[in-house]
Amino acid sequence: MCDYILNTVNYDYKTLNHEGFGGVCKYIATPKRVGYPRLLVKHENIQSACNTFMCSRLAELCGVYTPKAYLMSTSGETRRLFPMHPFIVGTEWVEDFSSVDYDKLKESPVLRQQYLDSMALYAMFCRIADTPQFAHSTVKGVFAYDWDEAFDVTDFVIKLSLYNGDAGTEQMRRMLQRFSQHPFENDAELCLRSAAAHLNMDADDLRSSYMQTMERFCKVTEAQVTELTDVLFNVYPMPLIVYYEEYIKILQRKVTCYAQYHYAG
Repeated sequence: MCDYILNTVNYDYKTLNHEGFGGVCKYIATPKRVGYPRLLVKHENIQSACNTFMCSRLAELCGVYTPKAYLMSTSGETRRLFPMHPFIVGTEWVEDFSSVDYDKLKESPVLRQQYLDSMALYAMFCRIADTPQFAHSTVKGVFAYDWDEAFDVTDFVIKLSLYNGDAGTEQMRRMLQRFSQHPFENDAELCLRSAAAHLNMDADDLRSSYMQTMERFCKVTEAQVTELTDVLFNVYPMPLIVYYEEYIKILQRKVTCYAQYHYAG
């Protein structure tokens, strides 16, 4: 099985009628072959595949569990199921997920840390663009999901880059410029205060645990990021590849400054 790309022909599909997980039209994909994971497959929005893939794999590099995402390749016999081919993402399906019981989080240091790790991911990647979605599994613990709105990447900017490379490059340059000027600490503090409110705890008492994931993110190397963006290269336009790489560099600088300020304080 490929580490990053799975083929749709290796699965059977059933429509999932569920308001969560982002999007409207989704499939539960059951593998035909041993060793392949069961998947939640989304395909209607161009942004879903690239954002979900990047967030889940960066989370993995940070040592934080979120369901692993794969890009999905297709062939003739399955392409009819996916009108937005080739922009398809399959995310490992967690069988026993349920809503989060915050009383249990307060009682369990392990679950509380998982929750703070996931909230840190939202602060870094989503800039409060979407409501944080959390789930609990008896096997996996607490985790975040639904990264469709991450990185400020939308269907519009991807389509612009696909149809007009120069215009797409200019638009993403402006987006990076705006992001470089955006005060990251506002989003980081908002997420921390939200977590503290849910746990009925003091934000300053949670800060050190909350920042652990951010510190690990700052240690993600350029080579590791390139390995991920190389996977997108055959599907998405070059301006988007460059955008992700530059966004992550800017974010690492912002997170470093945020951590230094609070540790100095």
